[in-house]
Amino acid sequence: MNLMNDNEFNKWIAFIEKTFDIKQGNLVSPKRNREIVQVRHVCYFLLKEKGLIYTKIGKLFNRDHSTIIHGKELAEEVILPNKEINMNKVDIVNEYLKYLIGR
Repeated sequence: MNLMNDNEFNKWIAFIEKTFDIKQGNLVSPKRNREIVQVRHVCYFLLKEKGLIYTKIGKLFNRDHSTIIHGKELAEEVILPNKEINMNKVDIVNEYLKYLIGR
């Protein structure tokens, strides 16, 4: 079952980049500055919570599934609990994700 197609993913990523004021294309790029990496890791977490498998998330972000696992765990254990990211914005992008994939 495919929970998210490429078009939905691209819309979601564009929305996230706009919400977090990240230059277009940087979220799926190899860039590693802190703000981008934190948002990227939260994206992994949100997609996994919606039922996407690690390899699918990796394919969407052009990364290995083990990178996705590590990033998701960092989001879950460090970034989100310590509110190292704007939680209001996280809620907004999560709601848009629910709208796009219907879950």
